[in-house]
Amino acid sequence: MEVAETPVQEDNGPGLVLFLLLAGVGGFLSSSGANVMAWSEYQKRKGKEWSKCQGLGFSMACLLLNLTGIGMFLASTALGGAVATVMPIQTGANLLGNMFWQTLLGMKYYTKSMRVGTIVLICAVMELSDIGPQEPAKFTQEEIRDLMTHPVAIAWNTIM
Repeated sequence: MEVAETPVQEDNGPGLVLFLLLAGVGGFLSSSGANVMAWSEYQKRKGKEWSKCQGLGFSMACLLLNLTGIGMFLASTALGGAVATVMPIQTGANLLGNMFWQTLLGMKYYTKSMRVGTIVLICAVMELSDIGPQEPAKFTQEEIRDLMTHPVAIAWNTIM
């Protein structure tokens, strides 16, 4: 009885490292943006008064950090990272960033089981780069046109 060999994904070299790095940093920046606003509201509940200029600064920092995180996600997928791999990595980095900032800023206490669970999830997500899905082959312009002119595609786009 023959055993079929399973294909092993080849290392994409610097591209793989770059898209992993972009996804991870992007997730951390997105969590940083959210926690800027969360910290300002946390301080307000504790009695701290912010001026309108400071409030605007918190909002702008949140917006800038979140948009940068989104841009890193887009760059990561544009460099060849499969969305099914990049998104969990970015989400895992976001969870780790939330735990880091909320603990550092005293906004939340994470129990041992919460910390271990987050770290186990991060480790599982990081394995996706080795065992996760591959980006599908690129379509030609003709193939895209054929797909988009299919009646089901037209109906879907019309409804959306």
